[in-house]
Amino acid sequence: MAFSRRTFLASALAAPLALEAGRAVGEENAATGRAPAMRFKDGRFRILQVTDLHLGYNCADGLKRAEQTLENVRKLLVETKPDLAIVTGDIVWLDATAIEGGFAEAWRRVCESFEAAGVPFAITLGNHDHERKVPAKAHYAEFSKSPLNMTRDVPELPGAGNCFIPILGADGKEKRRIWLFDSHSYCRLSDNPRIHALSKVVSWEYDWIKPAQIAWYMSESEKAEAENGAPVPSAAFFHIPTPEFWELHDKEGDAYKAKEGVIGNRGENPASPRVNSGLVAAAIQRGDLEALFVGHEHNNDYIGEYKGVVLAYGRKTGVETYGDLPRGGRVIDFAEDKPGFETRIVIPGEEPLFEYAFKR
Repeated sequence: MAFSRRTFLASALAAPLALEAGRAVGEENAATGRAPAMRFKDGRFRILQVTDLHLGYNCADGLKRAEQTLENVRKLLVETKPDLAIVTGDIVWLDATAIEGGFAEAWRRVCESFEAAGVPFAITLGNHDHERKVPAKAHYAEFSKSPLNMTRDVPELPGAGNCFIPILGADGKEKRRIWLFDSHSYCRLSDNPRIHALSKVVSWEYDWIKPAQIAWYMSESEKAEAENGAPVPSAAFFHIPTPEFWELHDKEGDAYKAKEGVIGNRGENPASPRVNSGLVAAAIQRGDLEALFVGHEHNNDYIGEYKGVVLAYGRKTGVETYGDLPRGGRVIDFAEDKPGFETRIVIPGEEPLFEYAFKR
């Protein structure tokens, strides 16, 4: 049987460790979404993106597969040695009824995987995280209990976990900025006749990053430019891809061909919202956001450039996910002394795939 997002949806230990001295510095600011700053180390800063863990703590088999997934995460942390790990959504996706402590215990196990490796982490929520009648802020409250959680939240913004993490250079100045957005879950088309007119397939419509979130990004980006004298090179992480992810391939008959410079697997169409709320346009206007890293599609890990902004899928990590791609992650390396980055797909115990370099 060929598995895709629709067939999948239809079928539906260590004590906490303190942050290494000097790695998380500076004052956070809940009003602006500023998380404690981190630092380049020997001129380099590495992020490990893992995505779509799909931890289903609802039965014995789910418990087994969840542990296999977290073991994949632990192996990737050991092999890649990141300064920061970012999970881009669809994490605890079923009712945690098979473990004592339920939902809170499920999140504790996720956090413990990073704590055991001593790696700071950040979380963006996915559509499945929103499905179990658990509010986004409740998810945030659970993973925020970890001392290694770098995610912060602007209370007034839609969703949870909208924030930015400054990365400082040896001179104490901000050299990079990491943005986290909640891309939400499903839009309620029946509540809005004008939006409903865009599609007759109400149950499959994905939500979008809201205008208030984009306005916040624009405002804080402008402040950073004013403080630093130039735009601060940045990258954003969230779950659901923007509609621009369609633009990296040309349709030829029933197939899609990658445009020049696009590499990686495209095993299914991007399940992006039909409403383009303008994040990529804002990024182009501001000129600081170099790349968007997402999850959501389990058969995709492609990467390419669209109008000066890199659009990249991570590699799915969860054993519970559909599709035949080996489970893994994506590494992103930033250099302190120059814009751009290098990235590649990583699989535990194997050689890297799809190495890609972006230069300004």
